[in-house]
Amino acid sequence: MRFWILFMFLPLWVGCGSAPEPAEAPSATPAVASDQVKLSPEVEQQIGIKSVAVQTGAMHPTLRMEGRVAAPEDAVAMVVSPVSGRILGLHRQSGDRVQAGDVLATVQSPELGRLKGEMQAAQAKVVAAQRSYDRKSRMAELGVFSEEHYEEARGSLINAEEAIRVAESRLALSQASLARQKPLAADGIISKQDLDALRSQVEVDRAALEKARSQMAVAREHVGREDKVIQADHWSRREVEDALGTLEEARAEMEGLQAAWSAAAADSSLSSTVTIVAPSAGWVLERSAVVGDWADPKEPLFKVADLSRVWVLADARDSDLPLLQRGESARITSRALKAALTGHVATVGQEIDSRRRSLPVRIEVVNRQGWLRPGMTVEAVLNLPERRGILVPQDALVKLGEKEFVFVSTGGAYHRRPVAIATRDGKQALVADGLSAGDLVVVNGQQQLQAETVRGSLGEAQE
Repeated sequence: MRFWILFMFLPLWVGCGSAPEPAEAPSATPAVASDQVKLSPEVEQQIGIKSVAVQTGAMHPTLRMEGRVAAPEDAVAMVVSPVSGRILGLHRQSGDRVQAGDVLATVQSPELGRLKGEMQAAQAKVVAAQRSYDRKSRMAELGVFSEEHYEEARGSLINAEEAIRVAESRLALSQASLARQKPLAADGIISKQDLDALRSQVEVDRAALEKARSQMAVAREHVGREDKVIQADHWSRREVEDALGTLEEARAEMEGLQAAWSAAAADSSLSSTVTIVAPSAGWVLERSAVVGDWADPKEPLFKVADLSRVWVLADARDSDLPLLQRGESARITSRALKAALTGHVATVGQEIDSRRRSLPVRIEVVNRQGWLRPGMTVEAVLNLPERRGILVPQDALVKLGEKEFVFVSTGGAYHRRPVAIATRDGKQALVADGLSAGDLVVVNGQQQLQAETVRGSLGEAQE
């Protein structure tokens, strides 16, 4: 019984005899008030807070932009066939370097044969017109009387003789073309419709030859009749002028056909093969042709570009717009380059991309070694003019959203202060507003200070 009583009073006795609880130790938690943090010397040492005094100085800022190499628009040539026809051969591939006049492809076209025949007919007109003009001029100077109808008959006979030669040439061309195409049709390179069209052309040319022969027979009979008539008529100056006008028209027609022929073929043979050459020196960027395909003058066969001068198309931030000037020197670098190249800013875009907040910049670069290729990614570095102001180490800046801050030390307290940056060079930033010379800014431990300010803001919000 006495043991139970003793057990009941034991807690009271222990409680009365216990020593008082010790007082709480001072808290090491930083005192935070809005954008200000206070730390004890022990905590400062533990975090490793370090501050430096900012000073006024000079900066040689650089602007770095990522860019893409492109061929200049005025240096790109789309090579097409001047006539429709079958592609017989391709002599260059994508990536090949070419010189002006290098053969790129050969095309066989029936149009070239027709053009050859038209040019021969035009040559015959020029010869006949020249003879007529010379004869009338001499007779007008000598005052000789002759028969106008007789001269017309002689001119018709000359034309008929020339027409026969042209018709014979056309028939020979179409027959030769048909002979060349028959093996291709047997191998399935050309269709039966194409072969039938060539056969039809041979028959048309044969009929034209027979017609020309009939016309020559009529012309000979006409000359024989007029030769029997002796009626003199004076060659007037008007007739000489008319003959000169006819000659000039024939020459103009001949010159036009010769220009078309020169553009379509390099030789004057009866071959219907067109040789397509590179219009200028450069590189073959694309080849869209295949042997056996049908060449269309509207569809390019090759894309050739002169890459001795290239563009670097870069994007600059809209905030860098005041720093960009036409003619500014730019250094082009890339891991793929053996050495840096130099260019200059040619144009600065007028429209800003609202989503990316950037604007296009075009830099022209001399590419004599051919190191830069279209599509290559490079970096463009612009060395901007010297600027003076308050310089702060880049490490001192704390970014929060779109704004930047520094922590300024003022006797045990650290104030988070917003700053406006004018420009930077990678190591330092030039402050436009927010600091004065001599201010102590934190360059080590600022991230811990930022965390304390955020924690303090959350605590105030909860209260």
